Amino acid sequence: MVSQVLLKLIEDLENQATFRFLEPWRYSPKSLALVVPIVRVKYGSREYIMLDELHGILSIRDAGTIGKVIVENDSDKYVFIRGGCVLEGLTQPRALRYSIVAEPRETYTVDVVCVHETSPIRRGSELRPTLYVPLKLRHVVTKGSQHEVWDTIRHFSMLMLSRESSNLIEVVRSLERARTKIADVIEKFPLVKDQVGVIIVDTKGVEVLELFDHPKSWEAIAKKAGKEFGEVLAEEQEVPIFKPDVKAIRKAINIFLGKIKECRETEVFKGKNTYTKLLEGDGIVGEYTVLNNNTIHLMVTRTEKPPERKVHIPRLTVFHEVLETRPPRGRPTPFRGITEERPTTYFMSLIDLSRIRDRRVEESLYKVLEALRGKSLTWTELVEKLSKKVSPATISRRLKNGINQGLIAKTLRENGKPAYTLTAKGEALLERIKEERR
Repeated sequence: MVSQVLLKLIEDLENQATFRFLEPWRYSPKSLALVVPIVRVKYGSREYIMLDELHGILSIRDAGTIGKVIVENDSDKYVFIRGGCVLEGLTQPRALRYSIVAEPRETYTVDVVCVHETSPIRRGSELRPTLYVPLKLRHVVTKGSQHEVWDTIRHFSMLMLSRESSNLIEVVRSLERARTKIADVIEKFPLVKDQVGVIIVDTKGVEVLELFDHPKSWEAIAKKAGKEFGEVLAEEQEVPIFKPDVKAIRKAINIFLGKIKECRETEVFKGKNTYTKLLEGDGIVGEYTVLNNNTIHLMVTRTEKPPERKVHIPRLTVFHEVLETRPPRGRPTPFRGITEERPTTYFMSLIDLSRIRDRRVEESLYKVLEALRGKSLTWTELVEKLSKKVSPATISRRLKNGINQGLIAKTLRENGKPAYTLTAKGEALLERIKEERR
């Protein structure tokens, strides 16, 4: 059972004592999904502002690890940051796992996931909000499994663009350029007087419910929400057979609200006067945020088992250069290109440490990755740092192999000197090596 503060909100929605459900909106007569705008009958003043309303009010910096960013609020305002917000800058792009309220004059270390696995990390780099994670990927981001996030982005890219990419920002922007239907949805996405949220319903029931406590909050993110939900709303049937049934829609909404009331809660963020909790229930997941004992935001989505997918795993030697696999005595050394089938995911095929048979190679790889963690080093600085541990020739091989496999990125400093730094994938491999050594 959920907390009393959220239960009160759900009961108000069920009874429509404070809220009203408007006439369903359809993108087109062929739409397989529709939007039910939610308006609030009575509301007072807000105690916070949205990050989308005033960019630059917060300082957001790379914490130097894949899963964290630093959020600093030097203002005298409470600032709400919506979960799924993608942060971009001169470092790995990240997505917030859940919503938070940054309180005045406070600094937080916040949970994120990286949404581009081969992008280099730069500790302290500024990040800015750009877009939101598409609805179909939102629950994976919330779960926080980094490898699953990258794998899901690649699958989403193949599904939507027929090509593989782990760069979510590039995928979303390509979709917006290529899919005119999504652009139409964004343009027509409903925004009416006193609207505080939406319920999206399709042929399976409620897909998502999002609700704020004040119309100004919804107004601030409505267009971005249209982008986030656009792919779902743009799906159409060949022949317009199905028509909205208001009674059936109302029944589906009540069933969904009933499921929310039975959810399990997990607190993931807490400030002096605010907290955020994740929700998990019968086929649904979500979150809600409370400020001064008032639920200011609720978002719940339906979860479905992802479709079975047959991913072609290329025949490859696992880092043949990086791992320098040595054949048993008496067997000829395999030349580059000799490969074997790997019944595993693409990502894991690249970093499966069980394939490393030469521990000296693993050790030198580990030392190079560890030396670059959270730093950007020139060749001279790296050789000097590892002078008593790894030879320059071995460092050179590890750098070349790391760059080829997307573990290490070669960048330029402000003075024009080339330097080396870890990518998100390199960070993940380093963490995995550490885990296997514990």
